[in-house]
Amino acid sequence: MTITKDQVWKYVHEELFQLQPEGYSEEFPNWPGTVGIELEAIPVDLSTYQRVSFSGGLREALVRFSLGNQYRQSSGFYNANGKQPQQFMSPMQLDADGNNMSLEPGGQLEVSTRPFPCLVEAGNALSKEQKAISRHLKESNIGLVFAGIDPENSVPAIGLQIAKDRYECMNSHFQDIGEFGQRMMRQTCTIQVNLDFGRCEKIMSKRYAVAQFFSPILTAMFANSPFVDGKQTPYKSFRGRVWLDVDSSRCGFVGGEPESWFKADRNAWSDVYAQKLWDSSVVMQQKQNSWQRPQPARSFGEWVSDIGSKTGNGPDIDALKLQASLLFPEVRAKGFMELRSIDAQLQKWQTVPGTIMTGALYNEEALDELSALALGKCSVWKQIKEGYLAGLESSEIAGLANKLFQIGLAGVQRLPDCYYSKESLETAQGFYESFTERNLCPADQLIGIAREKGAPLNLKDLHKLGRKQ
Repeated sequence: MTITKDQVWKYVHEELFQLQPEGYSEEFPNWPGTVGIELEAIPVDLSTYQRVSFSGGLREALVRFSLGNQYRQSSGFYNANGKQPQQFMSPMQLDADGNNMSLEPGGQLEVSTRPFPCLVEAGNALSKEQKAISRHLKESNIGLVFAGIDPENSVPAIGLQIAKDRYECMNSHFQDIGEFGQRMMRQTCTIQVNLDFGRCEKIMSKRYAVAQFFSPILTAMFANSPFVDGKQTPYKSFRGRVWLDVDSSRCGFVGGEPESWFKADRNAWSDVYAQKLWDSSVVMQQKQNSWQRPQPARSFGEWVSDIGSKTGNGPDIDALKLQASLLFPEVRAKGFMELRSIDAQLQKWQTVPGTIMTGALYNEEALDELSALALGKCSVWKQIKEGYLAGLESSEIAGLANKLFQIGLAGVQRLPDCYYSKESLETAQGFYESFTERNLCPADQLIGIAREKGAPLNLKDLHKLGRKQ
């Protein structure tokens, strides 16, 4: 049944901007919220350090990984009866907890934890799954490289590894816009921190505003992608640069200028988010059991208003859910906040973004402090947007990064002890002393190593750097 505009707004408000999961506050009355983590990596051949393609060994290695495990074998490459391998991997459930593994269009491997009651559990789950996958892949002579972007393989060289019709539609759509959508699909890797909205609308509104304001600061702080196509770029986070021009209708910030963000309530946030969804271009629609690009091109709102009202062939609720899943703002609303602005990090530092942002958004004292700080810096928002891809070179951005780190680190230590450990605090402090305190980001380390080498770093260099640390 074709949906209406009112149903779009209702869906965004009730589903995408929903408060904390039902029952969480009853089970964990003194805990501030759930935590999930997602991590992407590039598979490489450990003999040649060339990127491993899906058809060149990765698929077979993952099929073997799925054998002997009821959860993996009932998903991933298998159909409903668990016997006939499919051509492409669907999200693979890894264990009884519901953690998943999937593949990005360029063959990047993604591990996603479920929402855990607290940060320590999410971090432990990510570490456990990552070790199990890495151990198995090593048996097939495959290793993983953690970087914000593939430093050496071009878009044509990588190709569309996972050629599902859905990805074919995305590839074609982004190709019509420019180069960056295909770069996003094939070259980039991120680490995402997923946090819920809290128990009341006041906390929800403040968490979303603070998360969005500091998202470019996070990109700068954790910038880890200065090389691409075998060359050094002018950016410390080329992955961040890619997302600027993937598709302006579905990326970027929501809600106008930041002064208004700190006055917005739940209704205001869901309204501006729904408007962005309404205005976003339609990438694909399902016809005859396959995904196809719309002809002619149109926004989702045009599809609802013009096509749906006149012909009755407008989008249904499943099309609305798909459209929401293809919206990529800096902080994506999915019934929780998906913090999407961080480059993938070396394994040593992978717990740091979650430690800082959980402390920043879940401790109310830290949240209030960061809200006041952001309000006082709205006048330099233009400078922040112009400078964050250069890491912490700007004194304004470096100052905000230092404040965010200090406040977040102090905040997480005021949470229940299930949100931090001695190891996680020491790791965060080590990152701070190595980078943020010195107004540096991980990309600066990579650039320094490249300077000593006399050439841009490649996948082999990044893999060896990860092993050293």
